[in-house]
Amino acid sequence: MYQTKDQELVVAFVRGDLDVVEQKLKGFLQKEIVPAKDPVIEAGGAVAGSTGPVGLNLSKCWVILDKTVFETSNLAVGANKSDHHMINFNLERDFLANLNDWQKQRVKSGDIAAARAGDPCPHCKHPLQETRGIEIGNIFHLGTRYSQSMKCTYLDQAGISQNHVMGCYGIGITRLLPAIMEESHDDRGPVFPITVAPFDVHICVLNKKEGDAEHKAMETYDALKAAGIEVLLDDRDEKPGSQFADADLLGIPLRVIFSPRNLGEGKVEFKYRDNRTPAQMIPVTEINSFIKNAVAQEYARYR
Repeated sequence: MYQTKDQELVVAFVRGDLDVVEQKLKGFLQKEIVPAKDPVIEAGGAVAGSTGPVGLNLSKCWVILDKTVFETSNLAVGANKSDHHMINFNLERDFLANLNDWQKQRVKSGDIAAARAGDPCPHCKHPLQETRGIEIGNIFHLGTRYSQSMKCTYLDQAGISQNHVMGCYGIGITRLLPAIMEESHDDRGPVFPITVAPFDVHICVLNKKEGDAEHKAMETYDALKAAGIEVLLDDRDEKPGSQFADADLLGIPLRVIFSPRNLGEGKVEFKYRDNRTPAQMIPVTEINSFIKNAVAQEYARYR
């Protein structure tokens, strides 16, 4: 139950397995509504917890009936008496047929219930499908509430002063990162597109105290940085498993691994964070040009 700014009660009826959508109800009424307070409920003849259409004071009350109420027979509804209900209620026989013409003007029907999977689309009539969505932006219809308070008006075509109908919209920048992570991840962590990744390339140096892995990694790091590529260098003295786990958690799309063993064969390991292809062994003499090309191709995927 809701009330208008004119202190009129609005009682919305839907089938018991459905829920009223407040925004739908507002749009249908073209009125601002808020949850009803006890004095307004009492004036409308309703009893909280046992509300039904029969016995309402329609001079103080609007009745909004969802279309599903018309389609269903032998319902159980409140009797507007504490802890009392009517059974085998049929809308036409038990309510609408007993109204005079004036009362019928206070009773409206429309689509005010929450849609469910399988319901027919109101436009094409095909079954609706339910999928998950992520809210990263919103649009609000503000109506004339603020333009009235600010006395913001314009003259319409007839020269009559009208209040502006206002709206607002916004994008939640802080929601973008979790939204991207939710859409692009695996069981090891996020898999960032290169366009939003914190770095383009992640270089891991394994067993840096052995051989010249650290030296070769620094050469590649400097060359890529000079080419304008954003690179993260992990040269910590950690076990390889720990470095790889951290690399997965960071989600940087391209990874280059320098290890004494592979360098002994003149190779460097390259892999994509999303594992779209198996890891590749690239000649160390070609790794800089290979990475530059891989970065360019990765950005091209999102153009």
